[in-house]
Amino acid sequence: KTGITIAQYLSLINTGGDVHYNVCSRLNEHFNMTDRIQFASCLALLRNHGFPTPLLDWTLSPYIAMFFAFRECDDLKPLCRQVRVYVFDCAGWTSSFHQSDTLDDPNPHVSVVKPYAKYNPRQLVQNTVYTVTNIDDIEGHIMLNGKNTEQDYLFPFTFSADIRKEVRRELDLMGINEMTMFPDMDGLCREMKRRHFPV
Repeated sequence: KTGITIAQYLSLINTGGDVHYNVCSRLNEHFNMTDRIQFASCLALLRNHGFPTPLLDWTLSPYIAMFFAFRECDDLKPLCRQVRVYVFDCAGWTSSFHQSDTLDDPNPHVSVVKPYAKYNPRQLVQNTVYTVTNIDDIEGHIMLNGKNTEQDYLFPFTFSADIRKEVRRELDLMGINEMTMFPDMDGLCREMKRRHFPV
């Protein structure tokens, strides 16, 4: 949902494109975008720093999943009454359905990828794997394919937003907070703000 075509998107991030040029200049490192592993690593890096990509982050840790589920719950003015965590059977899905490593695959797909965490410490500490897709409704696609094959691949769990303080306290005891999940100055400052200026 970027408002541009796949071809236009690829022209931005491929070698010679504006995004590729600026990222490589900032890192003083060249990503070989014809190599599928480096291509995926570059996309993951972009994704973790806010640039639109066709990637969706998943974590292999249920505790880190809870951290992100409750991360935006405001104590004074909660924007939601519930949060949801999804468990995805990556192994079952990848063994049952076509996995694509290209963005311009004409067949609808949700493919699991785990690129190298090149210049991307967030990917390591968040224990991240990704799905890459060319469809908008990932949940609907996975659920429909599960129904068609009589196999469940996606399991949603809903929690009341009222337990956010208890969840955060328990996660803090495990060392899961803004500072550890975002090992940079932004994460440190967000965690210090949360500790010393609670809302």
